[in-house]
Amino acid sequence: DYKGRIIATTQDGQTAGVDVSLQVLERQFVVNGGVPSFTLVNGSTASPQNLAFALNNQQSVNWSASSSASWMRVSPLSGVTPGSITLQPDATVGPLSSGKYSANITLASPGIASKTVTSDLTLTAPQLSTNTTSLVFGGAKGRDFSPQLLSIGLNTNVDWPWSMTGAPAWLQ
Repeated sequence: DYKGRIIATTQDGQTAGVDVSLQVLERQFVVNGGVPSFTLVNGSTASPQNLAFALNNQQSVNWSASSSASWMRVSPLSGVTPGSITLQPDATVGPLSSGKYSANITLASPGIASKTVTSDLTLTAPQLSTNTTSLVFGGAKGRDFSPQLLSIGLNTNVDWPWSMTGAPAWLQ
């Protein structure tokens, strides 16, 4: 920081003073557009998202990027500002169970303070669902035994094991 005082003087000896200061900001990384976060069904694949950044003085410098979590893919790992990296979580690394996770993404350049931002990943368990809650056979007169459709699905495009139990012996 630089400080000083400017004094104006009239011919008859009057004075008025003004304090002045200059604050020079350190060069630092600035993230543009926010930090990506991810929410997905466990086992599914996340779409990559970009993290854009620059220096506050708009200079071009070499930078490198890293992640604190092995499950967060970062690409590219280096470049020149202004820059952009792609973040993509890989829930198969670990493997991660359903829950909330955080990865610290660090941007670094020689002579500039590193910038660390946090990207969150929320994994939810796949949900099993059916197209109906009951099947009624026999109809109004107890004679309609035509087949009925029971659809079973998951809210994910990933293969997820399931089994069916408890069907009565008369149901095929």
